[in-house]
Amino acid sequence: MSYQYRPYTGPIITPTSAKQSGLKRYFLGRPCKSSHISERYLSTGWCCECSRQTYQRTKGVTPIRVPRRRKCTEAELAYAAGFFDGEGHIAITFRKARTEIAGKDKYARYTLQCAVTQTRAGVIDWFADKFGGGNTAARHKRSYDDQLYKRFGWSISSAAAMEFLILIRPWLIVKAAEADVAIEFQRTMNRHTGPLPTPDETIAFRAECFRKIREIRRNQCQAPA
Repeated sequence: MSYQYRPYTGPIITPTSAKQSGLKRYFLGRPCKSSHISERYLSTGWCCECSRQTYQRTKGVTPIRVPRRRKCTEAELAYAAGFFDGEGHIAITFRKARTEIAGKDKYARYTLQCAVTQTRAGVIDWFADKFGGGNTAARHKRSYDDQLYKRFGWSISSAAAMEFLILIRPWLIVKAAEADVAIEFQRTMNRHTGPLPTPDETIAFRAECFRKIREIRRNQCQAPA
C-alpha cells in the first residue's frame, strides 16, 4: 500500500512544553515550507512529514560506497595489510553529546578511525598516496633517555577508513577480527540517510561494536597463560 499524507490533528505543544515533558516532538499548528501540517522534531526543528516523505523516496535505493583501489597492485595491498597488521591501529571513538552548544557537536557520535605511526616518513607518505587520509609529524620524548625524536603518522576515518579495510581485508591476520567489526559498524552509517532520527537498534549496534572492538584488542594484549 502506498504512503499517504494526512495532516496532523493533535493538540498544540510548544517546544518548551515538549522539552519539560520529555517529548521528542512539538506541534505549533503552522505549515512547514512544503505546506505540511505536521509535528516537528524537537532536536532539529525539522518537519516530521518532510522527513517521512524523504525516507519513502530514498529507502532501499541508498547507494553503498564501493571501495576504490587507488593505484594499488595486489602485491601492494598485501604489503599494506602486513604493515598495518603490525604497526596499524583500528578504533571506534565515542564523543559524548554536548547539549550546551549548538550545531552537530551537540549530539553523541561514534567514528571509525584507522592509523599508522612510524619514525620514518617514507611509508607514511606511501599510505597517504595510495589510500588518501592525512599525515602528521610531531616531536616526542623517548622514555629511556629523554631525547626528542620525530614521529610521523597517517590516519583515515569514516567511510574512507572502511574502504581501506575492505581493500586489505583478504590479507589481514592479526587485525582481521577488528576489521570485520569496523566494517559492519561503518555500514550502519551508510544505511541511515536524511533528517530522520537514527533508530534505537542502530545506536545499540554501534555501541556494541564500540565495546566489541575494545574487547578484541584487550584479549590480544593479554599474555598467554
